[in-house]
Amino acid sequence: MTEEKEPGDVAESKAQTKTTSGDTTGVYPNATGITEIAMGVTEDICTFKVPLNYVLLGSYYDENNEEQSIQGLDSTMTTMEEAMSEGGFSTGKHLACFSMASLEADGTGINVDTYVPDEITWDEFKSYYPEAKSIGNASVPALLYHVEAFNGQAVAVALKLSDNITMQIVFGNCKIIYEKQVCFREKRT
Repeated sequence: MTEEKEPGDVAESKAQTKTTSGDTTGVYPNATGITEIAMGVTEDICTFKVPLNYVLLGSYYDENNEEQSIQGLDSTMTTMEEAMSEGGFSTGKHLACFSMASLEADGTGINVDTYVPDEITWDEFKSYYPEAKSIGNASVPALLYHVEAFNGQAVAVALKLSDNITMQIVFGNCKIIYEKQVCFREKRT
């Protein structure tokens, strides 16, 4: 679902964003189409394939490394397709975190967070989840593990995208995602 980008590919990646009809990934139930969104902290470093008909909340890091909502991506009723048509991705902010859920009865949800070393380093992340299984490779180390959630357990994957950025992806029921976001940021405080 994620694709690594070379630094400086931001403008090029936005120009090459592809949108398809139906779910070409086989990951998102009831998806009406898939598009790619760029993610990063100070620059876009990867893309993430997301369904057009899921609702999405997004945030970025400000100059003080504080998480802030992105205008246009701050409503639990705005679908990805609506956010794109309303300019939610043309704010000049780098999408660093998002929560997304299906509006269908299946309750599919996903939460993606990027972390900077001030919050947690890759080594600290590995220590926090000692039961995690290593699934990555030398160029992109990754971990697979379960996290406790409001309504049971969810599956999580952490990726070391660079020395300065770790990404955590949590898959679960949207009730889990929205009622208690499952991320290291909450557990640490």
